[in-house]
Amino acid sequence: MYGEEFRGSITVLNYLLPGILILTIYKVMNMDLAGKGKPWVSIWAMLPALIINIGANWIFIPKYGANGAAIASTISYTLAGLLFLHFYSKEVQIPIIQILHYKKSDFDPILNLIKKIKK
Repeated sequence: MYGEEFRGSITVLNYLLPGILILTIYKVMNMDLAGKGKPWVSIWAMLPALIINIGANWIFIPKYGANGAAIASTISYTLAGLLFLHFYSKEVQIPIIQILHYKKSDFDPILNLIKKIKK
Protein backbone atom coordinates (compact mmCIF):
# COMPACT_ATOMS: atom_id res chain seq x y z
CA MET A 1 0.00 0.00 0.00
CA TYR A 2 2.79 2.45 0.88
CA GLY A 3 5.55 0.94 -1.22
CA GLU A 4 8.46 -1.39 -0.83
CA GLU A 5 9.95 0.65 2.04
CA PHE A 6 7.11 -0.44 4.33
CA ARG A 7 7.12 -4.16 3.46
CA GLY A 8 8.87 -4.98 6.76
CA SER A 9 6.01 -3.51 8.76
CA ILE A 10 3.50 -6.06 7.47
CA THR A 11 4.56 -8.70 9.98
CA VAL A 12 4.52 -6.18 12.83
CA LEU A 13 0.99 -5.12 11.94
CA ASN A 14 -0.15 -8.73 11.65
CA TYR A 15 1.08 -9.40 15.20
CA LEU A 16 -0.53 -6.20 16.47
CA LEU A 17 -3.92 -6.56 14.77
CA PRO A 18 -5.57 -9.05 17.20
CA GLY A 19 -4.66 -6.83 20.15
CA ILE A 20 -6.01 -3.74 18.41
CA LEU A 21 -9.31 -5.51 17.72
CA ILE A 22 -9.67 -6.51 21.37
CA LEU A 23 -8.65 -3.05 22.55
CA THR A 24 -11.35 -1.53 20.31
CA ILE A 25 -14.00 -3.62 22.06
CA TYR A 26 -12.50 -2.54 25.39
CA LYS A 27 -12.79 1.11 24.35
CA VAL A 28 -16.50 0.75 23.55
CA MET A 29 -17.23 -0.78 26.96
CA ASN A 30 -15.04 1.84 28.63
CA MET A 31 -16.94 4.69 26.96
CA ASP A 32 -20.19 3.19 28.26
CA LEU A 33 -18.93 3.08 31.85
CA ALA A 34 -17.33 6.52 31.59
CA GLY A 35 -20.69 7.86 30.40
CA LYS A 36 -22.26 6.27 33.46
CA GLY A 37 -19.84 8.14 35.71
CA LYS A 38 -17.43 5.25 36.32
CA PRO A 39 -14.29 6.04 34.29
CA TRP A 40 -11.98 4.68 37.00
CA VAL A 41 -13.00 1.06 36.30
CA SER A 42 -10.60 0.98 33.37
CA ILE A 43 -7.66 1.40 35.76
CA TRP A 44 -8.42 -2.03 37.24
CA ALA A 45 -7.84 -3.57 33.81
CA MET A 46 -5.11 -1.31 32.46
CA LEU A 47 -2.75 -1.40 35.45
CA PRO A 48 -2.10 -5.17 35.28
CA ALA A 49 -1.93 -4.90 31.48
CA LEU A 50 0.70 -2.17 31.79
CA ILE A 51 2.81 -4.31 34.09
CA ILE A 52 2.53 -7.28 31.71
CA ASN A 53 3.37 -5.02 28.75
CA ILE A 54 6.55 -3.75 30.40
CA GLY A 55 7.65 -7.29 31.27
CA ALA A 56 6.77 -8.70 27.87
CA ASN A 57 8.59 -5.86 26.11
CA TRP A 58 11.64 -6.50 28.26
CA ILE A 59 11.55 -10.17 27.20
CA PHE A 60 10.47 -9.94 23.54
CA ILE A 61 12.07 -6.78 22.15
CA PRO A 62 15.72 -7.84 22.56
CA LYS A 63 15.04 -11.10 20.73
CA TYR A 64 12.36 -10.10 18.18
CA GLY A 65 12.64 -6.31 17.81
CA ALA A 66 9.53 -4.57 16.51
CA ASN A 67 7.71 -7.89 16.15
CA GLY A 68 8.39 -8.52 19.83
CA ALA A 69 6.94 -5.14 20.75
CA ALA A 70 3.83 -5.93 18.72
CA ILE A 71 3.48 -9.34 20.39
CA ALA A 72 3.89 -7.76 23.84
CA SER A 73 1.25 -5.17 23.00
CA THR A 74 -1.18 -7.80 21.77
CA ILE A 75 -0.68 -9.81 24.95
CA SER A 76 -1.28 -6.79 27.18
CA TYR A 77 -4.22 -5.51 25.09
CA THR A 78 -5.83 -8.95 25.30
CA LEU A 79 -5.34 -9.05 29.07
CA ALA A 80 -6.81 -5.55 29.41
CA GLY A 81 -9.79 -6.50 27.27
CA LEU A 82 -10.53 -9.68 29.19
CA LEU A 83 -10.10 -8.04 32.58
CA PHE A 84 -12.25 -5.10 31.57
CA LEU A 85 -14.95 -7.45 30.26
CA HIS A 86 -15.03 -9.03 33.71
CA PHE A 87 -15.18 -5.67 35.52
CA TYR A 88 -17.73 -4.30 33.06
CA SER A 89 -19.93 -7.35 33.63
CA LYS A 90 -19.82 -6.76 37.38
CA GLU A 91 -20.54 -3.01 37.09
CA VAL A 92 -23.52 -3.32 34.75
CA GLN A 93 -24.69 -6.58 36.38
CA ILE A 94 -24.93 -8.44 33.08
CA PRO A 95 -23.35 -11.91 32.76
CA ILE A 96 -20.36 -12.11 30.41
CA ILE A 97 -22.10 -14.70 28.24
CA GLN A 98 -24.99 -12.30 27.70
CA ILE A 99 -22.59 -9.49 26.77
CA LEU A 100 -20.83 -11.68 24.20
CA HIS A 101 -23.96 -13.31 22.79
CA TYR A 102 -25.75 -11.37 20.10
CA LYS A 103 -29.38 -11.53 19.01
CA LYS A 104 -31.00 -11.02 15.64
CA SER A 105 -32.48 -7.75 16.93
CA ASP A 106 -28.93 -6.40 17.45
CA PHE A 107 -28.70 -6.10 13.67
CA ASP A 108 -32.04 -4.31 13.20
CA PRO A 109 -30.52 -0.80 12.93
CA ILE A 110 -28.22 -1.95 10.14
CA LEU A 111 -30.96 -3.86 8.35
CA ASN A 112 -33.29 -0.86 8.59
CA LEU A 113 -30.60 1.38 7.13
CA ILE A 114 -30.07 -1.02 4.25
CA LYS A 115 -33.83 -1.06 3.60
CA LYS A 116 -33.90 2.76 3.52
CA ILE A 117 -30.98 2.87 1.10
CA LYS A 118 -32.68 0.38 -1.27
CA LYS A 119 -35.84 2.55 -1.50
